[in-house]
Amino acid sequence: MNGAKLAGVVVIGILLFTTVGAANVATTADRTVLSGDYVSQTIEDEDAYEPIRNETIEQVLERMERADLSEGQTLLQAGNGTDNRTLVENAVTDSYVKEETDKNVDELYSYLNGEREELYMDLDLRQLKKNLAEEFGAEVERKETKALVNEFGPEEGDTPVPIDGETVEKMKQSPGDYEEARLDFRVDVAYETTSTDEKLLLIGESPRGKSQSEKEDIVDRREDEIRGELRSQLETDPNTITIDGEQVDVGSEIDQRKADAKADACSRTKSKLSSNASDSAVCNGYTGGVPGGTASDNMTQAAVEFQYVIIDGLTDQSYSYEAFVADQKQSETDLSTETTDYADVRIQQEVPNTLSAEEQFGESTVNDIRNARGGVGTVGLLSLLLPVLSLVLVGAAYGITRSAETTAKMAGIVLVAVGLLSLVVATLLRGPVLSAVEEGASGSGAAEFTDIAVALFEGLLSALSTQSVTLLVVGVVLVALVAANRRGYLDDLKARAGIGTATADSEPTGQSGPRGHQPDHQQAPPQDGQTGQQSSHSDSGQNSGDGNQ
Repeated sequence: MNGAKLAGVVVIGILLFTTVGAANVATTADRTVLSGDYVSQTIEDEDAYEPIRNETIEQVLERMERADLSEGQTLLQAGNGTDNRTLVENAVTDSYVKEETDKNVDELYSYLNGEREELYMDLDLRQLKKNLAEEFGAEVERKETKALVNEFGPEEGDTPVPIDGETVEKMKQSPGDYEEARLDFRVDVAYETTSTDEKLLLIGESPRGKSQSEKEDIVDRREDEIRGELRSQLETDPNTITIDGEQVDVGSEIDQRKADAKADACSRTKSKLSSNASDSAVCNGYTGGVPGGTASDNMTQAAVEFQYVIIDGLTDQSYSYEAFVADQKQSETDLSTETTDYADVRIQQEVPNTLSAEEQFGESTVNDIRNARGGVGTVGLLSLLLPVLSLVLVGAAYGITRSAETTAKMAGIVLVAVGLLSLVVATLLRGPVLSAVEEGASGSGAAEFTDIAVALFEGLLSALSTQSVTLLVVGVVLVALVAANRRGYLDDLKARAGIGTATADSEPTGQSGPRGHQPDHQQAPPQDGQTGQQSSHSDSGQNSGDGNQ
């Protein structure tokens, strides 16, 4: 190979080294940190949706504070109490976070790669708002009945019908428990409505000749006995008791207390749930909502009906256990449904359907994304062009040398050099790069996303190392094949494959004249010094001949 060709090969080798090295980095970046699929898969593999979910919860909570849900909060405070955070945490499901994250990653990389002209990474809150409203209602339905009863029930004291959670739970247990609770209530009413003298007569004590204090002392001491007598009579006739041969109507008193208890429940519930509807709209039982009423009115109507069922269960002797259980369950479902609708109306009014990229990440971060668009597009283009350019350079080397062996050797050396250098750099820089990424994420106020960022760049360096090892192996194989060919180790293999073993510089021997024709006689090569003599003699003879002519 002459000097010019050698110089050309050296120049091409340097260019090839640069091109392959750059292509190694560009293609690795393009299929890792600059690939939306890679980012989504890394997030899933690292189970890294939790910080994204936490950030979404905070974003939604901030908007939730604007929604006036004070009336509905009354229901949520029943029992152990439920705050907005609990509602949002239940509403922001893992499937929702994954779906929105994957969608926005795709949108981001479509923009960075030039497939979209505008950056669109809005967080779609429509499904989340629906989830949130449903969770609001579901949380009410999850409440224990006694917790809801105690929340709406009257304060301790003189009430027409003393409703409490423990009594209601007992009524739901079994037909026997239901009837026992109802009888206990009637005994209480009969005991409260009978006079001291009547109580004494119930147990055969004459009130005559006794002072009021003496009579009261006897009643206090024998209360259980008096109640036992009342229970015995009311088991036979739930509306009437007999005292000293005269009948006393207990049923009318219970009916009056029933009416008073319902009026009290309606007024109390309207106050708690801030309903401005008329009593006739919300106090006559649940009718599927108040015509023309607000969400608060409808929720109030359902909450009133929830209490009416319990009042009827205690006071109405014709109300069977089976009907009570079914109606009580339905009243809780209706209350949950109306609470869901109430929350939906308020949330729709105050919480937007989407959060823009600026609202989620801040204007500064969005500007950084826009500025990075050109660089990402350039890397993507280089990942396509540089491998092609590398092949062009290999072809140019063959065009200069006209030797596949020389070209393969040069390409192999370049691949070994690039692969080895890239592998060393990727290994040495792994620690510093990952530390810098971790510090950068923490310092930018995105500490919760540190694990994701580290995992992405760790994947990048691992992919670069793997790809560099591949280049190194391919280069070693090429150099080894060239060396084996020069030593003749491949001759048998080439012969079996029908590939000629002659080198490019060898000439075919034993041929003269037309291709494939072998002369019958071959002239022995002249001895030293004879060639010139023969030529002289021939010239002389020819000259003589010319002269004779």
